[in-house]
Amino acid sequence: MVKALHLHSPYLYKNMKPIILYADDQHDMHPIINFSLANLNCEVVHAEDGKEAWEKIQEIKPVLVLIDYQMPEMSGEEVCAKMKADNQLKSIPVILLTASLESLSEDFLDKSHADDHLFKPFDALELEEKVKHWLSTSLA
Repeated sequence: MVKALHLHSPYLYKNMKPIILYADDQHDMHPIINFSLANLNCEVVHAEDGKEAWEKIQEIKPVLVLIDYQMPEMSGEEVCAKMKADNQLKSIPVILLTASLESLSEDFLDKSHADDHLFKPFDALELEEKVKHWLSTSLA
């Protein structure tokens, strides 16, 4: 059963699938994400930068956000912090994708406000497992 918080998503009503928002300014990553998540029966909505991601998150209220740490307009960390400060959005899990060595530090998740992270380049199976975990949490 989908949480009431996410039931008003226009995409969820249209397609009857949970929505994952994926934000990354590297266009070559979009097909990889689509392929990696194809068998999860979810709709993947893309954003090209942090500002577009923030706007789409507010509009569609996805069940999960995958967001790149470094993007133009607004960083993934900034988007995540805004989400966690918003009562309607703070329960949406965020997986931060990063190529930064900073992600190896012990306090990275606390600092970034993310629920989880993946180091780029990531393994498709690891991505799928993390997404499955957070979808089960979000849709419980």
